Amino acid sequence: MFGTTEGLFHVSASGGEPRRLAAPNPQRKERTYAWPQILADDRRVLFTIVPEGASDGARVAILDIEAPGNVQTVLEGAAAARYVPTGHLLYSSGSALKAVRFDATVGRTIGEPATIPNVTVATSGDNGAAEFAVSDTGTLVSIAPFARIRPQVLMWVDRRGNEEPLPIVPGAYLFPRVSPDGTRVAVDIPGANRDVWIWSAQRPTPVRLTSGPAEDTLPTWSIDGRRIFFASQRNGSFDIYSQAADGSTPERLEFSGPGDQMPNSFTPDGTQLLVNENFRDLSLVTLTRPARVERLLGSEANEWLGEISPDGKWLAYESNESGDRVEIFLRPFPAVDVRRETISIDGGRYPLWGHNGNELFYINLDGAMMSVPIILSPELTIGRPTKLFNWTRPARVITARPYDISRVDGRFLMGRPVSASALPPIDISVVINWFEELRMLLPR
Repeated sequence: MFGTTEGLFHVSASGGEPRRLAAPNPQRKERTYAWPQILADDRRVLFTIVPEGASDGARVAILDIEAPGNVQTVLEGAAAARYVPTGHLLYSSGSALKAVRFDATVGRTIGEPATIPNVTVATSGDNGAAEFAVSDTGTLVSIAPFARIRPQVLMWVDRRGNEEPLPIVPGAYLFPRVSPDGTRVAVDIPGANRDVWIWSAQRPTPVRLTSGPAEDTLPTWSIDGRRIFFASQRNGSFDIYSQAADGSTPERLEFSGPGDQMPNSFTPDGTQLLVNENFRDLSLVTLTRPARVERLLGSEANEWLGEISPDGKWLAYESNESGDRVEIFLRPFPAVDVRRETISIDGGRYPLWGHNGNELFYINLDGAMMSVPIILSPELTIGRPTKLFNWTRPARVITARPYDISRVDGRFLMGRPVSASALPPIDISVVINWFEELRMLLPR
């Protein structure tokens, strides 16, 4: 049994022509059927339905091989489920590994799920893959999140593609952001604990800014460069926090709302912060006391990575609103419903304004850095995209912008992965006799 974007197939173990059992339904925004498991009765198949956009909306379903049109959902917000002989389903939810009791005779869960303690698993936002496996004798193996991230060399890149490495040791640096004065870099560094770090031209190594057991991610400089805003999961979902960039004062909660909030960009006066809500909508947080939020873009499509122009009158963002392919769009701000312009050609990711507002950058789907000349006033005029240099192809999954621009000299700050030969070994956790722990966590 195997799954593809075309559906769920089975084929004889001795070979032959595969037969499709079921296909994703585009009207329900289903993209892929994946990770099937044939249950012990040899009649039913457990599998994952991966939706369009982020895989956090994936669900686990079951179908009868003899009546494949009857697909029943077993679990929402779950992926890569595996039924084990103890009578439980194991599955991933985000980076958590969870379990729930399962009646395999009727295909129904029993009771509430539980999170497996001290185990996190690497997952893919593209196809719902989860890096764990369990044997019928009770051995659990898993790979933690970020264990496979290739270390990068941070470097300045000019408009011709000339590279100048920063004097910093290679590391798993994500989403670098240059300070307004160009002297410091905030980076998101995953590992045993994901935190925000600050690198300064006066130091050879970065210094940790945030700490604690939760994920602190996506640093964003305040307009004056005094504070770092970031998303933190310390209260269960991602909320917006900030901390003095020099670490002199503790962090403070800036905005907490239902679901997940991820910082994108500030308005020019620094009083409002554009955020992604739940990885699919764009909202505006006014940083008063108490902070308040208003939805800007919240259609059935996904809108991500909003960037407000230097004059504060236009919003650039990426979205799949025109179909499966992600494009870069431009709308008036804050009156986003008045007009919409398509900026990219044949797809694009990661929009970012030039400092003067007369240029908009993005990376096309082949990995080229593109420049679009723009005149903002007195009347909007959009030029044709031109290629500056080649870089790496963007990920297919939702992710933050992997580069930044210096306001001082206009160079790009980007990461170049080190060669494969320099990669560290991947740590794989192995737990034997693990079924005993599972039975104590969720007794039958």
